[in-house]
Amino acid sequence: MTAPAELTDLLSLAGPALGRMDTTPDIALPEVLRPLWGARNGWEAYWSALQVFPLGAATAGLPDVASVNAVLAEAFGSLAAGHVAFGQDLFGVLMTWHEDHVCGFDPETAEHEPIADDLEGWAAAVLEDPEALVGSAFAFDWQERHGALERGERLCGLLPFVLGGEYDDANLEPRGMLLALRERAALARVIAALPDGAEVDWPLPGTREE
Repeated sequence: MTAPAELTDLLSLAGPALGRMDTTPDIALPEVLRPLWGARNGWEAYWSALQVFPLGAATAGLPDVASVNAVLAEAFGSLAAGHVAFGQDLFGVLMTWHEDHVCGFDPETAEHEPIADDLEGWAAAVLEDPEALVGSAFAFDWQERHGALERGERLCGLLPFVLGGEYDDANLEPRGMLLALRERAALARVIAALPDGAEVDWPLPGTREE
């Protein structure tokens, strides 16, 4: 399948492949997502703010598509029904395919917002405003001050953003992506079970563990 022009333009900004090109995925993927890996098996762009997960084991420590989606299904259950994750932004918001849309899936709340109707529209949106969509400028500034993030890490709030945590140095820390996804799933399940406006005690039991 030929990649849309906008996706080709986005790939021109990306780094080297994060996985082997001869890998067969361990997960059934929507055909519409196949162009993401047609030229490069897993990749990063915008100072690693945007990550597209590789198919099969990554050579650089980033979780692969199957691992991420296994945690998504296990930890979120019905809250993530129908979502297939293929990438993430700087803060661990997942890029998913859901009901014929590319969506941003917030792991703190399990809420999602459509970004585009297809990969072409998604890539165009990222190219137009990479700071809003993936946190590009923030990624550059953070790593200038603190050093490069490991490929498996995202910036997470010591106090989750949905609970009022700020996007600043005092509240942010690099966190292993799959661990953070499980912790945030616990929060999302609690929030989903509470009435609007109810308070949440943080950290929850079993979270903030290494």
